[in-house]
Formats: sequence, structure tokens, C-alpha cells
Amino acid sequence: MLKQVQHDQKKKIMHYFENEHIGYKNNQLYVEEINVNELAKEFETPLYIYSKNHFINQYKEFENAFKNINHKIFYAMKANFNLSVISTFVKLGSGVDANSEGELYRALKTGVDPSKVILTSVGKTKNEIKLGLEKNVLMIKAESEEEIELINKIAGGMNKTARVAIRVNPDVDAKTHPYISTGLSSNKFGVDSKTALSIYKRRKDFPHIQFTGIDMHIGSQITSIDPFVEAVQKLSELYFEIEKDGLKLKHFDVGGGMGVSYNSEKIFSINEFAERTIPLFKNLDCEIIFEPGRF
Repeated sequence: MLKQVQHDQKKKIMHYFENEHIGYKNNQLYVEEINVNELAKEFETPLYIYSKNHFINQYKEFENAFKNINHKIFYAMKANFNLSVISTFVKLGSGVDANSEGELYRALKTGVDPSKVILTSVGKTKNEIKLGLEKNVLMIKAESEEEIELINKIAGGMNKTARVAIRVNPDVDAKTHPYISTGLSSNKFGVDSKTALSIYKRRKDFPHIQFTGIDMHIGSQITSIDPFVEAVQKLSELYFEIEKDGLKLKHFDVGGGMGVSYNSEKIFSINEFAERTIPLFKNLDCEIIFEPGRF
């Protein structure tokens, strides 16, 4: 019975990783040629072990898939906020998606340029907004008109102009677990397209805000490519409406949520994702932003 359990554990580990950096040799688990048992003896357990080269390979695969368009990757550090992990991506050229005041402080510890940080917190506190403005992050994502009003007020008090992207809920079913679905109209995240367009059109009502982007994030652990394509199409329509109104956006943020295979899930490849979306992105005259974390 014990042997069967060990065998099943091995199969699950190898199915999950399926790369050259993690595997068994002589019935011993190795990560990048280092015996896991030896690490456990040295550092004791519980122990988290990461393959730096696996991270590097994944990042380069993503970068290469979208090399033909103007884009930027921002590592979503909520997936793993280990400083060495964040630093690995920063050194590769990635920006950082910080989802709280604490994450922003932690990201800055890696030496990342604040202009390569996006503040994406839901329900931001006044301190978070103030910190983002003090550090001069690339942009702050706003989830509601009330939050935009708050950012405008804080920025005015600091004699600053806040760069802001509005998170739009495209009303797309991400076909993921309902607890991690964020792109349906019934979900509590972001504003609908009609409200977003109204805010962009009333931009003069927010004199301390520069609207530089448009954003979506439809969920996490998404295994079907179709919801992404549908969401990009819907957000593109809104982008063109905003452009017609005379506002030139600099960033079109697709968010993250690309799934990984934990058991036997069938996952689309990043190249398939690129093939389906690049023709849509090429119609947009701005930088495309991705926020992969789990990937």
C-alpha cells in the first residue's frame, strides 16, 4: 500500500512539472540536480523548493510568443511573493503586479524600478494610493468610480497627477471555478463597459488623473482559450470607442489567469494564446500588458 501511494505521488509530481529541472533518479527526487532529501536534512521541513531555471524558461517562452507586438510582462507576485522569485523575473526584465501595500513594499525590496510596477489592489486604502503616488508607479488600477474620485482627491492633495487604468468587467464566462471567476457581470470586480466609457468621457471631472490604460482580469486558473479571445474582443471595442472620443490610451492590460495543469487538465499553450490574440492586438495602437502569475 505504501509503495502504491509513493508511486502515485511520483506520477502526480512528474505530471505537474514535466520539465528537465525536476525528476527522479534512483528513486530519489531531484530539483536541478540537487537531492531533495539532502535539502530537507539541511533546512528541515516544511521546505519550499523552486526551480529558478523553470521560471526562466517559462518567462522566455511567454516573451517569445509575443515578440512581434509591443508588449510588457508584469509578474503577478500574489502567485509567489518570495523575494528571490520576484528578483528572478525582475532581472529578466519583467515588471511587477503588486496587489497590496505590503506587496508593493516587497516588490521594491528587489530593486525594481517603480515605473515598472502596477498597483492593482481591490478596495485600496488611502495609504496604498498615497504610497503608489509617492513611489511613482506606472499606474494604479481603479475598480470603481468611487475609487477614481478618491485617487483624484489624494493626488490633488499631493500636487500630483495619478496615472490610472480602469478595470472593466467584460461580462465573459471564464469557465473556471466560480470562486475565482471575476469577469462576469455578476462578479464584484471592476465596472461594466458603459460605466467605464462614461468615466473616460468625463475625464475633465478628474483633473488630477491621467487615464493611461484600460484593464481586465476575468479570473484565475483558466483552462480554455475562448474566454480570453472573447474578452479581448469586447475590450477592444471599448478601446476604439474611447479613441473616438479623443483619448489616446497607452496601455491595454489583459491581466492574467492562464491556467496550469495540476492533475489532468487540458491547458492551451502560450503559443496558441498568442496565435489567437495577436491579430486582435495588432489593431490597437498601444502597449499590451500581461500579468501572468501561476503560469
